[in-house]
Amino acid sequence: MRRFIVTLVLVASACGPEVQKFDAEENSGTSPADAVRTCESDEHCDGGESCEGDMCLPRRCGIAGQRTSRPPLGTRAVLAERADVVASSETEATAVDPNTSQEIWRKHAPGEVLGIALVRLPESAAAAPVFAGRAGVDIPDVDDWDYDAPAGVPIAAVAAGDVAEDGEDDLVILSSDGRFELCSPALARCERASLGDREGIDVAVGDIDGSGAQRAVFLLRSNDASDLVVVDGVGGEGGASVVTEARFEARFDRVAVGDVTGDGIGEILALEDGGWLGLASDRAHVYAATKDFDSPLPTASLPGNSRDIAVADLRGDGDEELVVLSGGGKVNRLSAHAGEWQEQPSIDLPIGDARAIALGLVVLGVAP
Repeated sequence: MRRFIVTLVLVASACGPEVQKFDAEENSGTSPADAVRTCESDEHCDGGESCEGDMCLPRRCGIAGQRTSRPPLGTRAVLAERADVVASSETEATAVDPNTSQEIWRKHAPGEVLGIALVRLPESAAAAPVFAGRAGVDIPDVDDWDYDAPAGVPIAAVAAGDVAEDGEDDLVILSSDGRFELCSPALARCERASLGDREGIDVAVGDIDGSGAQRAVFLLRSNDASDLVVVDGVGGEGGASVVTEARFEARFDRVAVGDVTGDGIGEILALEDGGWLGLASDRAHVYAATKDFDSPLPTASLPGNSRDIAVADLRGDGDEELVVLSGGGKVNRLSAHAGEWQEQPSIDLPIGDARAIALGLVVLGVAP
């Protein structure tokens, strides 16, 4: 027994990190972050350390060359994938912490804003806002990147996600004439495709079959009918690569994608205007695209004058919820439990005339 204990202590001492307190007097003018050394190989590091990701880090116990934890990222480490709420008015956008209702930032738009999306840029864990107006799309955080709509063809909506499956977020820009562009901000390249002779209304991006692949879900209108069309990219001869679609006699105004049932497969949610100038309740319908657009949940009753919908995990607990932007800058939240909708605490936005909403991580920080 004594032999086992001695051996264990020796192994832990050899490959476990040694805890040392940072001494400000001995390291005048430096900080703990200054003590981190860069490297190209293990030869540049002290004993008991290895070169990981260009940094000298304590060796981890276990099989050589395998690490079960990621190198530290300092004070910008992301410990929880909780979404923030971003809403835009005609002239500006605000980002709000959904749990405290505190404003994170406010940005002025380069022009009139009709819609907003959040795109993750290369080598960044946080998402940048994308402003869509009738005549173009702009990403203020990316220099020299903007999109001008074809003359006489107004933009209807914009969404973001890795539709091309290349590891980088794409922009899906829907025009009012039923055409769309799949654009790569990283490559500054766009491809155009047509969805037929239908009016473009809205677009969302998400995983609708549990495969992890991001699909674009378009809301189109033909006469008084609403079409939900799932696309996985641009097909041949200028057409779209359609995965599935369905037509509904209801008049939908907005579309979102997210896993509100908690089964690991994203659903398509459609916002229906109840009419009567906002006096009647609006409705959110839920459809499973992999099950012939059946409804796994009852229709959710929403406040009249609902303007936009989105789906995300706002608490960081793995459960996604339906987020509804209503008039007066109010954000309502609903989550599904045991097949029924339950209201969650609402959020008051600092701008009262918000017209569009997007959900995503917009700032990095250490989770409590």
